[in-house]
This record gives sequence, C-alpha cells and structure tokens, in this order.
Amino acid sequence: MKKALSLVLAVILILGVFSGCTQPAPSSQGQTSVGAGSTEAKPSAYKIAVTAPMTGNNAENGKNMDIAVQMAIEEINAAGGINGVMLEKEIFDSKGDPKESVDIARRIVQDDKILAVVGDFSSSSCMAAAPIYEEAGLVQLSPSATHTDYAGMGDYQFGIMGRQDGEAPFYSNVIMKKYIGTKKVGVLYLNNDWGVSVRDNFVKACEGNGIEVTMEEMFSDTDTDFSASLSKIRQSNPDTICLVSFYQQASIMVKQIRQMGWDVEIVAMGVGFSEVFSELVGADGEGVYSGTMHVLDLEDPTDKAWNDEFVSRSGGLAPTVIGICSYDATNMLAAAMKKAAEKGEVNRKTLRDELAALDGFVGMSGPIKFNPIGDVTRKYRVSQIVNGKWVAQTDYDYYQ
Repeated sequence: MKKALSLVLAVILILGVFSGCTQPAPSSQGQTSVGAGSTEAKPSAYKIAVTAPMTGNNAENGKNMDIAVQMAIEEINAAGGINGVMLEKEIFDSKGDPKESVDIARRIVQDDKILAVVGDFSSSSCMAAAPIYEEAGLVQLSPSATHTDYAGMGDYQFGIMGRQDGEAPFYSNVIMKKYIGTKKVGVLYLNNDWGVSVRDNFVKACEGNGIEVTMEEMFSDTDTDFSASLSKIRQSNPDTICLVSFYQQASIMVKQIRQMGWDVEIVAMGVGFSEVFSELVGADGEGVYSGTMHVLDLEDPTDKAWNDEFVSRSGGLAPTVIGICSYDATNMLAAAMKKAAEKGEVNRKTLRDELAALDGFVGMSGPIKFNPIGDVTRKYRVSQIVNGKWVAQTDYDYYQ
C-alpha cells in the first residue's frame, strides 16, 4: 500500500515539474483579438486616453476636448460601439505644461489597455511627449497641434487641425492683405514651439506679399503685462498688429491696446472663435479679427443640435474649433478601430495602420485625410467679433 502511494505521489510530482516548465505565450502590449472569427473573448471595452489642459491658462480648451470626446464616445456606444465593444476614456490634466505631458505619457504607455491618445492641446506638449509615444508604438492624435514638425516626428504622431505653414500665411495673405488691406504689421508672439513656428511662417508670408513687418516682440507664457512691448511696436507705426497668443494672454493684450488709446487693427492668431476670449475682452474686443477652419452653422439642424448638447453639458460654454476637432478625432479613432476589428485584431499597431489609411472620412470640421507624414491641409475663414460675438466674414479660402 505504501509502495503504491509512493508511486502515485512520484507521478504527481513529475507532472507538476513538467507543467511548471511550460510558459504562457507572451501578450502583446495593447493587443486584443476581436475578429469575427476569433475564438478569444471580446474585451469589455476599448480605452483611449485624453491629455488636455484641464487647469491653467488654457482650461477652456481642455474643457472643450473633454466634453467633445465624451459626446463622441456616447454616440459611438449608443450605435453599438466597436463591433459590440464599448469605447471608454481616461482623462489626464496636462496643465498646458510640456513637462507634465511627458510625465503623463510615461504613465499612459504603461497601461496596456490604452490603445490611443486624443491630445495634447499645444504643439509644445505634443512634441515633448512624442518620443515616448513613438517608442511605445502608441498613437498620439492631436486635435489642435499645428507645428510643421510635429506629425513628422514619427509614424504614430497625427494632427487634424492643419499646419502653420498653411494657417499663418492665410492670416498674412488673406485676412491682412486681401481683407483688411494691411500695409505694415507689428508682431507680438509667444516664445514657445507653436509661437515661434507661427512667427516664422507669418513673417515669411509677409515678405512674399509686400506687407512690411515693422517690429517683432516676444513674450513668455507667464507674462501678464505687455504694455512695454506694445509701446515699442506702436512706435514702429504699423496699421495692424498680429497677436500670436492663446486666449487668456491675448485678451489682456487687446485690453491694454485699447487702454493705450491705440487705434490699430487687431488680428489675434490662436484664439479661433473662443467665446471665453470674447467675454474677457468685452467691448474692447469689438472688431478683432481671427481665422478659423470651422464655424458652426446654427441654422443647420445638425450643427445646432450638437452645439446645444455641448452648451448643456458645459454649463453654458459654447464650443470652439478645439472641441469640434476633438469630436472628429474620437470618431476617426473609432472608424480605424472598426476597420481593424473587421480584419481580425485591434491593437496599437493595427489601429495606427488603419488610422493612417482612413479615406473618405468626413467629420464636423469637413473631410479629413492624412498626408504621408500624418497631418492635413485645411481651408480657413476670416472671422471677426461683431456686437460681442464671433461672426464668419468670408467663405473658406485656401492659402495658395
């Protein structure tokens, strides 16, 4: 009896040893099999990250991103999700700080469940985080980065707002030369990746179309008093001033210009049709020009319904072009996921490949098709504050 028991125990021990030597197949980061013929269970959800300035000087833009992405996700899920799998998001507050964006990127790439990122808001933040996302093979799809070098930083970097070598010349050639009739312009620009890129492309366009750049002054993102720089520019006697700034600082500049009693045309590049900007400047903002690649048509039932839903969720804040592009970015990721799922597998790599190949996608901001480096060419419109509200003054006009 003892011999028989010993023999059984020996067999069990041997089987346990061989079983322990067998290793499970390694899992691929961010990989989930979801094909129609797959024998594996579908995941409970597909997850995307949203990196945005939820606090700080650009919080309006972060709020736009968060609300618009959530609206898109709810609509996608209500329609059945991604072949039956629901979409969900996790929001990260980058505070508009490139250093914060880098720290967040390091955390995001370690989460295997995150398949892509919608964000960040600024070119500086996107470019700072790009090497981390690139090394991990994780898509960073920005709704707003426009630096000419951003999308070219790697195969996983995408942008849908357009590029500064298209937008900045539009300001010079169309808004100023063609619409306002500018002869001489002074430039006050933000000293970061985005601001310098805008300045370079804008000045180059002015040199090409005969507008004289009388003076250039730069500022930092912590400045709040621009009177010294504005006085210098005023002494150069331009008929137009171009403010290359986001809405918080641009609103201060406009008020300081008016307090100086300076009667000059103001073109604000970087504010789009921000309602917070128009509220901050108040009566001082009357007549300020900007440009945008999309304005909601509230006479159109679809645009009005989307706008009303956004305003309801935001507590009265109207959407900007940042929100519109964030909504489009989320729907583009969903479209790419669906194509990947139909081919058998959704993971970071297949999502990237299907996103790059998307053709025929039409969002709220119009048709979007990526060029080989991962960004797009846009059309723009002249917009102006009239009676306290942004009004589109022209139809779309390509910079040629």
